Amino acid sequence: MLTSDNAALRSDAKTQDSKRLLRCHRNLVRNMDSQFWRRILSDLTVKYCVFATCKGYFTMHPYNYEGMFVSPFDWPAMKQHIIYAVLSYCGIDIAYNAVFLPLFIICKTPYVPTFDRPLTSSTLKEFWSTRWNKPIKNSLHRGIFSPLLTGLNARFPAWPRTRHVALAVAATFTASGLIHDYLFATMASNDAPGSQLVFFGGQGLLAAMQWEFVCAMQGTSLGRELVNGPLGKIVGWVISMLSIVIMLPAYCGGMARRGSALHIPVPTAFLDQVQAYM
Repeated sequence: MLTSDNAALRSDAKTQDSKRLLRCHRNLVRNMDSQFWRRILSDLTVKYCVFATCKGYFTMHPYNYEGMFVSPFDWPAMKQHIIYAVLSYCGIDIAYNAVFLPLFIICKTPYVPTFDRPLTSSTLKEFWSTRWNKPIKNSLHRGIFSPLLTGLNARFPAWPRTRHVALAVAATFTASGLIHDYLFATMASNDAPGSQLVFFGGQGLLAAMQWEFVCAMQGTSLGRELVNGPLGKIVGWVISMLSIVIMLPAYCGGMARRGSALHIPVPTAFLDQVQAYM
């Protein structure tokens, strides 16, 4: 060992680094050719029209829900929050590209898509860690999740890895909630301080519990067939999406009551046309 050059260890570490980099930069776009521009412009055009339609809806039907959670049996409230989720999804992508797309062009750096088909996620971990708001996710992964997971592995080597991952996930979500609360407080765009911590902390806890359950199920052949089969994917999707919608008032309630998510300008003529069909 003393005379070894540790080439195998360095090779393994390099492989692990490459895997982490691939996870952080999935769907990275390096070639901004004409096909890329056609796709990105058509995608943003569609999302802008959808955003404008949702804005027209909330202009006619102002958000006035006061609770922190919504019952899945309260269909009018569920519908309102699903529409708000669509508005938030489109608004985040439009705002992100409006700010950072010119920077990618000027600095000649690879383009990082904001989302990666989040509605195809079968678990909360997949939704938040690989498909939703990837630029923010990448920052949290490098700055909080990875260092914490490394520390837990070193401090508690006897614990199973699934427990390390679950704790790191829960802690990362809690930090995300604190960051969101601070940002919204500085922008005075949230009338419910602490609500972001409730939403993201709760989502982190649920994601960690779901991840532990999935890992336990995959420990047996029958469990693997159930979890990885079509039925398991459908059940996981329903549970994941429903948990997000139920907790949406904690995330969007304070912003929606102040109308802070509707600031992206939409021509009045377009809003009038949309509202005429509502």
